[in-house]
This record gives sequence, structure tokens and C-alpha cells, in this order.
Amino acid sequence: MQKAKKRGLSLLQMAMTVLLAVLLFCNLSLFLSKKITGNAGATVFGFSLAVVASGSMDPALSVDDLVLIQAKEAYSVGDIITFERDGVLVTHRIAGIQQEDFLTKGDANAVMDQAPVAQEQIVGKVIVVIPYVGKVLSWLRTPLGMTLLVFWGLLLLQWPKLFLKKQES
Repeated sequence: MQKAKKRGLSLLQMAMTVLLAVLLFCNLSLFLSKKITGNAGATVFGFSLAVVASGSMDPALSVDDLVLIQAKEAYSVGDIITFERDGVLVTHRIAGIQQEDFLTKGDANAVMDQAPVAQEQIVGKVIVVIPYVGKVLSWLRTPLGMTLLVFWGLLLLQWPKLFLKKQES
């Protein structure tokens, strides 16, 4: 029984290590991609994350919502897309198509966006919305948040060892 617990905890520790390594790889990839290309909408495996910064898409998207964005081959009227304009990511709904460009509008805005969006500007379509997570992510970027995140990560990695020592004594 004790061997089974040790093996289970060891597998849990290995899984946590692999998960943290994958997250680190994705974060480094996004960071380097943004720095090298200067593209605000960097993606990993065709996916990207963004935090909603304004209320222009209320009620569909609220400030501090986290959105998962996926690059697509084609977009249609009604899709909520994220695109880059002047080095800033904008998330609005496609309200129309004009030749090969897209006409966009924030749901809470009274008028359409002034400039049409070219296919090359589009990062992708919003496929998942997670409410309020942006506020947590912003806090985690502070020195205290980063310190606590590192502490909890180390604690999770060491938890099986601490648990086994407690069981043995």
C-alpha cells in the first residue's frame, strides 16, 4: 500500500513538472515571438490569449475577461475577432464584409469602426471567454503576485515529498 502511494505521488509530481515545463515553453514562445516579430498578437499552435481592456463589446465581453483566440481560414459576419491595429489588439464583431476586408464594430459602440480590417491584421476568432480572469492575471504580474505564484509552484512540486515524510514518521 505504501509503495502504491509513493508511486502515485511520484507520478503526480512528474505530471506537475511536465505541466509547468509546457507552460514555461508557451510563455517563452509568446514572449520571444512578440519581441522578435513585434507582433502584438503572437500565437502558439494557432492559439492566442488576450484580456479585454475596454467595454466596447459589452455585454458579450466585459472588461477583464480572458479570451482564447484561434486563427481560422475564413471569418464571417457575426464572428467576434481579434485584430491588430497600430500595434494594439482590438476585439470586435464582424458587422459586414467589403470586398476582401471586414467591417467591424464593438457591440456597445454606436458606430462602425472607421477603418476596415484586412485578413492579414486578424489574429483569430474568439472561441472561449473566461470572465474576470484578466484581473487575476494583472495581479499575478505584480511583484507580490509573481512571488506567490513561484512559491505555490515550488510547493506543488515538493508536496509529494513533504507528504511522504509526514507519512513515514
